[in-house]
Amino acid sequence: MLISTILILLIATILGLVITTYIYKDKETPKAYVLLHGLLSIIGIAVLGIYTYQHFSYLIVIAILVITSIGGMIVTYKDFLGLNRSKILIITHIILGTIAIILLVYFYLFEG
Repeated sequence: MLISTILILLIATILGLVITTYIYKDKETPKAYVLLHGLLSIIGIAVLGIYTYQHFSYLIVIAILVITSIGGMIVTYKDFLGLNRSKILIITHIILGTIAIILLVYFYLFEG
């Protein structure tokens, strides 16, 4: 279950990096990528939530991912309305997501 969560979140991360290249080139983001990125992230968080029910050490990862998701929803909202996307918020979203995935892999490898 945990390996599938990591794989789902890594696929979401790759999509997020593709979306970021569009944003930093000031191009229109592919909405299908944006929606798929969000959907995969939600699925990954949900599966991790189920796993965390028995392994409480992953609560910090879920907390970081939820905060990251809120930032992602704000960016998506602005993107869909055609408003100015905050690049600082996007960078924060990327950093928090990266921290969460690193912690997730660390806990998987060293906490069992």
